[in-house]
Amino acid sequence: MHDAEIDLLKAAVNSDPNPAKGGADISLTEGSALIANAGPGGSAAYLENKSSKGAITTYTVKEGDSLSTIASAHGVSMNTVLWANDIKDAKLIKPGMKLIILPVSGVRYTVQSGDTLAGVAKKFGGDAADIASYNGIVDESLTKGAEIIIPGGSIKETV
Repeated sequence: MHDAEIDLLKAAVNSDPNPAKGGADISLTEGSALIANAGPGGSAAYLENKSSKGAITTYTVKEGDSLSTIASAHGVSMNTVLWANDIKDAKLIKPGMKLIILPVSGVRYTVQSGDTLAGVAKKFGGDAADIASYNGIVDESLTKGAEIIIPGGSIKETV
């Protein structure tokens, strides 16, 4: 039984438990659970913006982010992030930018008139069966203007 006249200890809510030093606050969830501001997967923002299976998402670049950490946190290649955002140089990524993140490594493509699965697969180095399966294409016909993802595809550099 607790004597109400005795003060109970409270958990530290700053990075250094010595209250005389102060320091950055530790994030709290619903006023009680402690959450690390960063960990092996990066910042808490990475967890909130992680791509869900099949969905194209966006990610806002934070201070200290690099192309490799963003790509790794989302489980895609660095080239996938560059290609999805039409960025030629990783050094152009700056805090505050909104990046399109594909759910898998590969290429996003808008179907053009006359495109076939085999032609798109050849153009981007993908597999026609994988493209059809991933995008739910059952009759091998492509609809002009439809956006599809070419899993494992790549954009060949042009000079």
